[in-house]
Amino acid sequence: MECDADIWNDCPSWKNRWEVLQPLQGGAQGNAYKVRRKSDDRIAFLKSVKAPTHPERRARFFREASAYESFNVAGAPTLIESNAHRHKDFSFHPYIATTFIEGPTLRKWREEKSEVELETALALTMSLLNILRDCHAVGLIHRDVKPDNIILVQGAPDNVVLLDFGLNYHEHVDADFQTEHWQEVGNRFLRLPELSAGSYLKQDPRSDITFCAGILFYVLTGDHPAVLEDAEGRLPHQRGEAPSRLLKASGARLRRLLSLFDNAFEPKIANRLSSVEVMRDAVMTIMAPEDPIGSPENDLIAIRTVMNTQSERRRLESINRFECAIQEVWTLYKEVQNELEGTLALSQTGMHITSEFGRNTLFWSRRGSSDRVLSTTYEVLEAGDEIIIRMSTESVYRTPLAEPSYETPFRDAVRSWLLARLNSALR
Repeated sequence: MECDADIWNDCPSWKNRWEVLQPLQGGAQGNAYKVRRKSDDRIAFLKSVKAPTHPERRARFFREASAYESFNVAGAPTLIESNAHRHKDFSFHPYIATTFIEGPTLRKWREEKSEVELETALALTMSLLNILRDCHAVGLIHRDVKPDNIILVQGAPDNVVLLDFGLNYHEHVDADFQTEHWQEVGNRFLRLPELSAGSYLKQDPRSDITFCAGILFYVLTGDHPAVLEDAEGRLPHQRGEAPSRLLKASGARLRRLLSLFDNAFEPKIANRLSSVEVMRDAVMTIMAPEDPIGSPENDLIAIRTVMNTQSERRRLESINRFECAIQEVWTLYKEVQNELEGTLALSQTGMHITSEFGRNTLFWSRRGSSDRVLSTTYEVLEAGDEIIIRMSTESVYRTPLAEPSYETPFRDAVRSWLLARLNSALR
């Protein structure tokens, strides 16, 4: 069958135009090959849809090919030809042929090394950030940055190419589908909450920036970051052998490196690094040599740098919220004591406030007696987007985390709970 030679061609099958030189490892969406075009012997990387009867996967091939053809970003493959514009016609088997990049994937390169120097890891990260900067500048979000999708050109870590834009998001083409909020996108290298099912934030460029931080973490440790926060609340650089490996790789620059990870791996996307330029600045800060001669002014700046991270600010904000709630309950108890005209003594003990919870114990006794009438241990917790106050393990009041309120609903809930139990204890 004769097919046209345009970038967008109307050839139903790639096999009419290309011959396989070498099968390659494909991904979830497609089979991959190193191929040669029969008409002019041009070498290319070719990907054909793995599920040809699946409408959305066919449409994704068109979205990916359109991204290559429309944006022509340096550091991304160049489109040679594709028939994916015919994805609605099921007599066509969608394929994409792009420039073939000589070099190992980041995964293969990293698996051959026991460790990687910090300077090398940072140079690789900067090369990747340059690509993402240009992508984001034209409204293109990759959403699938992982070691298998990065090629080191001729094995050079400071010259990378970002592959596989199959999950990309851009608004320049109508492929008759949208990523529904109930679908999960992304990858298992680093699962991001904003790309999970139920999220409406699947088109945020900060996801790519977080992936890039995950790549830096992977290059230095050899481990996948996997999730931002584990069941114990630890970020990737706080888990397992990561702290010791990062210390070995970075030495005196560890503080700056951990500060970058603190910000990049924030579970809440609003608290993460806001742009590629912000992360580039953080990487440049790590790359800058340490000043061997200290001064009080430089030490003060260094201390502020350590303490002024998103993670530290979030920790202090939680502590402040817990302290405020603990004080509000204490104030209300004092008001009740005054209403009782001082007939009962009120004391507290065991106050304990961390970034995870606040706890205090208040007890009532008759004046002049050491016998306790009622003891209440109450806790303040953060759960989702709410602050919850538990009185003796019972959830009594909840208020929005962003704007806590301790007005009439709070006062009524805690006061009625307390008076009922005091009345019962005194009978």
